[in-house]
Amino acid sequence: MALTAEVPEGLSNFRDVGGLPASGGSIRAGRLFRSDALVALTPIGIDQFRQTGISTIFDLRSRVEVEQTQPMLDESTLADYVSLPLLEGAVHDTVTQVPTLTELYRDLIDEAGESFARIGEWVALRSSGGVLVHCTAGKDRTGVAIALLLDAVGVPRERIIADYVISAENLAGAWSAMMLGRCEGWASR
Repeated sequence: MALTAEVPEGLSNFRDVGGLPASGGSIRAGRLFRSDALVALTPIGIDQFRQTGISTIFDLRSRVEVEQTQPMLDESTLADYVSLPLLEGAVHDTVTQVPTLTELYRDLIDEAGESFARIGEWVALRSSGGVLVHCTAGKDRTGVAIALLLDAVGVPRERIIADYVISAENLAGAWSAMMLGRCEGWASR
């Protein structure tokens, strides 16, 4: 997989999926990106982000997640911003029953098909620049969205899985420690 853009400072799971083989060629570099939330971008990271050519941001976080990460960067200053909250209300539902990843992914596909189609249409037909898809970690909701897009254009399954696995590596360490600290802060409120 070819990374065509530097990882902006403050992000942990940012990458360009350009270079992956697809039916009839490969994914064009600079067209489709995935990331964790942009809340930790530094001033240097903001400048680096602006160099990526991303013109549209799809934010898959719930309203609660967005509110809990305030104050946050106004993403609309970086690119056209589209909020497509997935799993809205799921945080409250998981208090009594924590879903497995399989259940979570099935629910995403069953309930968010229109949102995934909207992202795909935007990437294919509307955006003149790069498109970024992100949620909090850039792993589950973003991972499903990106996997569906890659599958739709014929990226081999093993390459889709390899892209997904990169998220686990990227989120270990500093990102996990930061999120644990936030969770502890929310629990003490």
